[in-house]
Amino acid sequence: MKSRVKHHEQIHNIKREFGNRIIKARQKARVTQSDLALKMGIDIQKLRDYENGKSTPSPVIFATLVRVLETNPKFFFGRPRLSL
Repeated sequence: MKSRVKHHEQIHNIKREFGNRIIKARQKARVTQSDLALKMGIDIQKLRDYENGKSTPSPVIFATLVRVLETNPKFFFGRPRLSL
């Protein structure tokens, strides 16, 4: 049971980190949540779910996110110190 809880915590932490990186990339691009959601063609609540780590984007939505923010996709994965 402990390993199941630990696994759940790890997944939660990964989603939170991914969401934090979306926020950082969005802020660097100087785009508001509503502008980004509009440019991506998604509901603002869905973007908030991504940023809060409650959900993760599909590969198609992720590709759109990278394109709209003009960000290196590698920024969202791997070591935290990788820059935009």
